[in-house]
Amino acid sequence: MPDPVDGTVDAAQAAAAFLGAPPDEVSRLSGGHIHRNFRVQLGPIDLVVQQLNTHVFAELEAVQSNLLVICDHLKSVGFPSLQPVPTLDGELLFDTPDGSRWRAMHFVAGTTGSADVETDGLRSISEFFGRFDEALSSLPLDSLIETIPRFHDFGYRLSQLTDAISADRVGRVVGCAVAIDRCMNAVVNLSAVDGWSEWHSLPKRLVHNDAKATNVMLDDSGAPVMVLDLDTCMPGSLLNDVGELVRSFAKHPQPLDGERVDTVLEGFRYGWGRDLAPEEIELLPLAGAKLAIENAVRFLADHLDGDRYFRLTGSQSNLARFIAEVDHGEDLLDYATSR
Repeated sequence: MPDPVDGTVDAAQAAAAFLGAPPDEVSRLSGGHIHRNFRVQLGPIDLVVQQLNTHVFAELEAVQSNLLVICDHLKSVGFPSLQPVPTLDGELLFDTPDGSRWRAMHFVAGTTGSADVETDGLRSISEFFGRFDEALSSLPLDSLIETIPRFHDFGYRLSQLTDAISADRVGRVVGCAVAIDRCMNAVVNLSAVDGWSEWHSLPKRLVHNDAKATNVMLDDSGAPVMVLDLDTCMPGSLLNDVGELVRSFAKHPQPLDGERVDTVLEGFRYGWGRDLAPEEIELLPLAGAKLAIENAVRFLADHLDGDRYFRLTGSQSNLARFIAEVDHGEDLLDYATSR
């Protein structure tokens, strides 16, 4: 029987809308800061059902519209794609009486990537994301709706932090004074780098916006076969994908390994296979530092705001995530400015 404590009872009830009957098996899938994911099976049918985060994605119809456009386009250009599954009524979203919203996709066998991969895996995943963004580049820019407005707008993220400090919703500001000072210092140091002011004028392209190892499915040989979590795909800067790859991959091992940074940059550019704009080339080394410090800002803001955005897992708090990211951002900034 499904365990009501871990959400599998809710998942089983939602899955029936897509399967036509209650599933034989339900299991919780690990990973993911935003949605709750479950694997459901009924005979030969094997799906992933997701309880969607309506706080992060307020317009889920737009999210699903984007998903269909992306999946259809990827298939048309021969790039592997997820397969959304409708309910028996032909809808892509299922609403439960308690207000939660669910969707389903065909389960893809394999394992998700890890930041701990060696050089070959590091390069292959970075190259795969480059190929993914190149595949999206043949879609018109206005094909996708902006599902999270100003997602990688650094100034906007900083304003969210200052708003969280002012509101002090859960009374954490005084206890986080040192963290706040350190965060602001990292922002100042990033802003002082030559060329930083040009970041806002980088070319807009259709990109993933959350390009990291855990958003790639690998086969048994460790080769990437599919990009996951397409909800953040929308217009943005190519360097945000590059930066997220650097940020997530360069964490291992410590201290910062510059060769891993360079491998990510080389792999992505090879997969992209197109010329970059001059301003993209100039700011490419700064991409990892930008994404790490941006994430630090977001983690600290969410901690001060009562952990409303990033789902907490185990004993890891958003304050601990902030400390790890600001450490990492400072290391990446030192490496970028020393090259």
